[in-house]
Amino acid sequence: MKAVFDYDVTAKVNTAVVSYLMIKELFVFKCTQKGEVSEEDAVDIMHMYSKDIEHLEENIETLSELYKTNSVFKIEELLSIIMN
Repeated sequence: MKAVFDYDVTAKVNTAVVSYLMIKELFVFKCTQKGEVSEEDAVDIMHMYSKDIEHLEENIETLSELYKTNSVFKIEELLSIIMN
């Protein structure tokens, strides 16, 4: 895990939580379009998210910077969103 080498565990946790929330929202969007989310849809959503967000270093760096500067990404805020 990269966090072991850069000591930025908080950013990695934020990335995991934000990724979960974004993928969840993409599922909701697909469900409103089609009335359901098939297994194929789920795989496509997760694949596209991973390709477009997680595998572009500039996106990860931008997100990491946002996590440090935007209060929306504080752990307490993210936990509140997950719990509701």
